[in-house]
Amino acid sequence: MEYKGIQKAREPWVKYAVAVAALFMFFLALAGKMPTYMGIALVVIVAAFLEKDHVVCEDGVEIRYNVLGWKHTNRWEWSEITAMQTDYKKAAPNVVIHFNKGVSIRAFTMKKSYVKGILQLAASKNPD
Repeated sequence: MEYKGIQKAREPWVKYAVAVAALFMFFLALAGKMPTYMGIALVVIVAAFLEKDHVVCEDGVEIRYNVLGWKHTNRWEWSEITAMQTDYKKAAPNVVIHFNKGVSIRAFTMKKSYVKGILQLAASKNPD
């Protein structure tokens, strides 16, 4: 079972506005022969189309990135997770779940109906 987190979606017009502004910056840098700013502009264009998902699944806790068709997954295995806390007040009516791995923390906002399933999954995968 996969539980997807809740994230504020970037509106489509924002993506295109940022891309157009970065293209403008790129051409200004090209005209002024400033290669550093051209590189920065290209990174901003790519970053404008970044999509990110928070997922809790059988394998562990994942952040999935998708940038113009290129996909990357950053996963914490259940055996690596040292603690979990739930916060019912911070994102009410949803719930924020904090996953700890040593000193690193990931906070995922989830639907309240997912919390029981996530806690049961965590208990079965990492009984310690």
